[in-house]
Amino acid sequence: MSASQDRHATVKATFGQRATQTDHPLAAYLLRLMELKQSNLCLSADVSNARELLQLADAIGPSIVLFKTHYDLVAGWDYHPKTGTGAKLGALARKHGFLIFEDRKFGDIGRTVQLQYTAGTARIIDWAHIVNINMIPGKPAVKALAEAAKHWRSRVNYEVNTSVTVGTPVSDSFNDNGEEEAEEADTVGAMHPHPPPTQHRDSNSTGRKGSIVSITTLTQSFEPADSPRFATTIAEGDELVYAGIEEPPWERGLLILAQMSSAGNYMTPEYTRACQEACT
Repeated sequence: MSASQDRHATVKATFGQRATQTDHPLAAYLLRLMELKQSNLCLSADVSNARELLQLADAIGPSIVLFKTHYDLVAGWDYHPKTGTGAKLGALARKHGFLIFEDRKFGDIGRTVQLQYTAGTARIIDWAHIVNINMIPGKPAVKALAEAAKHWRSRVNYEVNTSVTVGTPVSDSFNDNGEEEAEEADTVGAMHPHPPPTQHRDSNSTGRKGSIVSITTLTQSFEPADSPRFATTIAEGDELVYAGIEEPPWERGLLILAQMSSAGNYMTPEYTRACQEACT
């Protein structure tokens, strides 16, 4: 049997055809992107500083579909979640039509990899569409990352709307001259979401009645945000999206490191099969 006859039927299909047969939204998006750009190039951006990284992404972005990073070897990486290096890479990815692949190679117990992925200084999950893991800690680590991405996905696409309502001071007492006792009004701090009305009462010898204070109420609501774009992270002029395709979906991708080309590695055939099984 020739090599061409031995190939799986999926390999013979176009990227567009394969996109329609893929369940994962991000995988389908990547295949559609490859069809649109007529490219399957992934650039390994092993550069030494953040400015060079962004310049490279801007220059080569139109020709690639994946931009592979090692954020922890980049000097000058700005960790600000809204205006930092990750956010700027995200803006360039939207503009030029590519996905970001952080080559982190997670390899620890479940809770640790979850925190490495979603928390800490880098918050990788916020800007990297795809990450990877080796199977040294076993399948539970894969499950832990999947759970972290699912939890992030369920929360991140909601905008928090805050409203503040200030009540009008009401007084039920007047002094002898008919003037309202405004000096008795007070303001309740907005830190309490529903502060109770309070009254000031003077001693009985004054003959005064209490006055109700003004109330400031703070309420918050969570509303779905249809677009993955972080509006506050994009500099003016960087809000473009690559023509012909929408923004990437919220779902995140995970690659399992089943093989390596380095000499003397310990990735045996048994290990590779275990990686394949972990994907199911």
